[in-house]
Amino acid sequence: MRPAAVLVPPSVLATAASAATSQEPSRGPDDVDAISGTAASIHHRSAGRAAAAGQQTLSAWGTALGATPPTLGEFQQHCLDAHNRFRVMVGVPPLTWSPVLEASAQIWSDFLGMTGGFFHSTGRIGPFGENLYWSSAGAYPCYEGIAAFFNERRYYVGQQIGSPDFASYGHFTQVVWPSTTAVGCAVSNGVLTCEYYPPGNFVGQTAPK
Repeated sequence: MRPAAVLVPPSVLATAASAATSQEPSRGPDDVDAISGTAASIHHRSAGRAAAAGQQTLSAWGTALGATPPTLGEFQQHCLDAHNRFRVMVGVPPLTWSPVLEASAQIWSDFLGMTGGFFHSTGRIGPFGENLYWSSAGAYPCYEGIAAFFNERRYYVGQQIGSPDFASYGHFTQVVWPSTTAVGCAVSNGVLTCEYYPPGNFVGQTAPK
């Protein structure tokens, strides 16, 4: 099992706004900052009115994500239940399951599983938050990956997102980010990808602990 941490540059909201219309954002060469390589999480930067404008544009994605289907498969239900079990522990609302986020997660897990890579999509599949988990077991319960994300809680004491130790707690803060409302996860060849909307981990903000 191995973790990774990826930093998204300050232009992320503008890029996300572009993605909301083109669904194919262009990315800069510094999108992938580091791989410290079992879980990986993104953090985002925001700034004043530009952030507000970008966030307003991002809201257009909300109508496309869809509500939780009436019946989920075992894997999907376990992923959703695991997230919501941990979110209630810090007092934030539960998530719904998004087939759109699940499909996006499947695309990225399939790509990583096929190529043997372990790095973030950084907007290539949508303006989402993202956590990654890898296990040599290949197939494993979704709870295993989500628990690994949440177990980083012990490293989070309320520091602002973007602090030097972000890689040690960023998966936890995305799982419990208060304004995130939907999640979708998928696994392929040991790689679990979870996509979140709206994304969390904005630099300078804090998460529940």
